[in-house]
Amino acid sequence: MEGLEPSLQSATREELLAKIVEQAEEIEQLKAAVLELQRRLGRPKKDSTNSSVPPSQEQKENKKPGEKKKRKRRGFSSWRELNPNPDKVVDAYIDSCPHCEKEVEKAIQGVCDIYERLEIPPVKVITTRINIFGCDCPHCGKGLRADAPEGMEKGSPFGRSIDALVLLLHYTQAVSYKRLKELMSEVFSLEISQGAIRNIINRSKERFEERGKEIMEVVRGSPVVCSDETGTRVEGSKWWEWVFVAEDAVVHVIRDSRGRKVVEEVLEEYEPNVWVSDLYGAQLSHGEKYQVCLAHQIRDLKYAVDCGDRVFAPDMRELLCEAMDAGKHRDTLDNQTLEERRRGFEQRVEELLSREPTDKEGIRLRNRYMKHADGLFVFLADRNVPYTNNVSERSIRMSKMFLKVTNGFRSVWGADMFGAVRSVINTGKIHGLSPYESIVATLEGRSIIPA
Repeated sequence: MEGLEPSLQSATREELLAKIVEQAEEIEQLKAAVLELQRRLGRPKKDSTNSSVPPSQEQKENKKPGEKKKRKRRGFSSWRELNPNPDKVVDAYIDSCPHCEKEVEKAIQGVCDIYERLEIPPVKVITTRINIFGCDCPHCGKGLRADAPEGMEKGSPFGRSIDALVLLLHYTQAVSYKRLKELMSEVFSLEISQGAIRNIINRSKERFEERGKEIMEVVRGSPVVCSDETGTRVEGSKWWEWVFVAEDAVVHVIRDSRGRKVVEEVLEEYEPNVWVSDLYGAQLSHGEKYQVCLAHQIRDLKYAVDCGDRVFAPDMRELLCEAMDAGKHRDTLDNQTLEERRRGFEQRVEELLSREPTDKEGIRLRNRYMKHADGLFVFLADRNVPYTNNVSERSIRMSKMFLKVTNGFRSVWGADMFGAVRSVINTGKIHGLSPYESIVATLEGRSIIPA
């Protein structure tokens, strides 16, 4: 019994046998864990080409010494059109010939080259002083005081143009309060404190919330809605920003949940005809029909191919690429041709789903499409349905940039304001408005959605 644990030295034969069986089971479990680790180590790494990993999170390879990527860029004069109404024109004439030194008359000279030089004039803030007069009425003796001119009531000294510029730089360029204060001082010669910047945003919040409610109602009445979500930080905790994109409006909301209750809160009881998103569980079952984002599926299928699946993933990926190509050209196809293409794709999917892939990734994806086959080609039956969810990802891209620069929001109030401003800016973009135009219209109480 030498070498045994002290607790086993006095154990009976049956107890020793039980201990041996227990250790044998542990050894089998460890073997299985080792095999799984070996399998994972042999799997290809996920990146932006075969998964939803963003390119910003990939490890960039070092360039070889002396290697420099050449980019062809258009020259300045090759694309900029001359201003038809320049503020100033400078004519350069020849005074004398540099060869014979004799005078050359202007009348015989013609234009041989035209170009422009652009400059920004010094920016100076326009200061308007308001003098309010008053007196005692000479007739009745009561005190009188003149009304302030409309739009120049007493309060903040900063006008609407400054408010709009502050909102634009903060919410579209992610300029922090501190850097915004420095920028205003250096470029515009305007001294403004960080507290004043916050007050500008604070008093603008009601206007943006009003527009946000209007935008929300448009989304709730839209037949096709695309949605996506991404992580953010609020008060040092993990939150999520959701985006809901319709044909005429975009809604951003930031909540402390990634669950389907956020979708139910935004849509209330409304159910769109078609819901477009990836296959995340909280994004499912919100419309009468569901369109799967094919771009996500093509990347997932590529990963299955990289893992070694040769039975299912390669042909399924090729099929979805063909379907996306049909979607790109669907405006040039008549309804009958489009319907025939859709039925053909569905039959090919049915044949592919009958195959038996041996690789784990291939099996997983085949089971996925057996469950969601009805959501693959809805866009071929309805021309208004996109075949990817890229429109949602583009709308939410600025939010990730803002997060990287600012590291999130210090308050729920700030997160709500960000969602309202981004809703206004992205909705205005749909209707041909620049971010600045959308912000100014909102501050003036005007709708950014045409009647």
